[in-house]
Amino acid sequence: MLAKPFLILIIAPLDAGDAVAVSGLIPKLLAEVPHARFTIVAGPKTAALFADTPELAEIIITPSYDGFAARLALKTRLSGRTWGTILDLAGGAPGRLKSKRRATLTPSSLSENRTVAAARLLGLEDTPPTPFLFTSPELEAATDEALMGEGPILAMGPGAEWIGRVWPAERYGQVASKLMMVDRAPLENGRIVAFGGEMDRDAINDSVFPLPRKRIISRPYSQDLITDYAWLKRCRLYIGGDNIWTQLAAAAGCPTVAIFGPSNDAICAPFGDHVRVVRGPRDYETLKALDPALSFQMSHLTDLTIEPVVAAAKELLANTVGRHG
Repeated sequence: MLAKPFLILIIAPLDAGDAVAVSGLIPKLLAEVPHARFTIVAGPKTAALFADTPELAEIIITPSYDGFAARLALKTRLSGRTWGTILDLAGGAPGRLKSKRRATLTPSSLSENRTVAAARLLGLEDTPPTPFLFTSPELEAATDEALMGEGPILAMGPGAEWIGRVWPAERYGQVASKLMMVDRAPLENGRIVAFGGEMDRDAINDSVFPLPRKRIISRPYSQDLITDYAWLKRCRLYIGGDNIWTQLAAAAGCPTVAIFGPSNDAICAPFGDHVRVVRGPRDYETLKALDPALSFQMSHLTDLTIEPVVAAAKELLANTVGRHG
């Protein structure tokens, strides 16, 4: 007789960075709940991140968790079943769904790291599951082919959705040169790939400009996030700002230098043993007092020099010897 599946409903955040930050709970549940069967609700930009989850019954895509029509449509799709567990990681689950257990994370009230806060829902705050995404064998094979070549790969993510969080792109290039081009550089004979969207084109071009063209791996601007995640699994080191690629890099297990300024890294920083946060001389509270609405159209990171970033990168490289060369 087949065992009855244990139905788990995951309400994932619509923001891609937030979705990655809490993703480690899924493999944890998969490993510890017998006969788990997942239904995942996600946004149009995040659904693909969960497409290869084992024991996946369904992905439901919603553009919003707000508004009567969106909530009614979601409730209609989810009603009629008794869920073993509802794990609401976005505060978007409709009311009156039948469940044996329900836990909700309200992002607007977060006062600690997002990964830790999500783990607290299951009593795992002392040992939070590291963010993790599942990838298909086909994607892994295609990634091996795309990144075929000699030398460790330095990854960079110089862009951000708001200019206030952007570290000057030319400084990424200066850091890359220090790590790759000087005598006895730790990534000597390495290659470089920059991640970002179409809006980050200028920053990407400026960040790789100092490197010889033969060292640069071309990445399509339209490449999807789960493919970026697979690429980052093969990189030796990542350096980037407060953006989705920094979250993906840490989740991929890539040693990550995260550059923060007008973002609260206590909440937003990626989670992992091999993550180092680097800030300029001004902390978040100082920058928030200067720009209360966080809306100034100017970088708040111009006072961060390359030296702390280079130092953090070298420390991570020294402490993660053996990863991809």
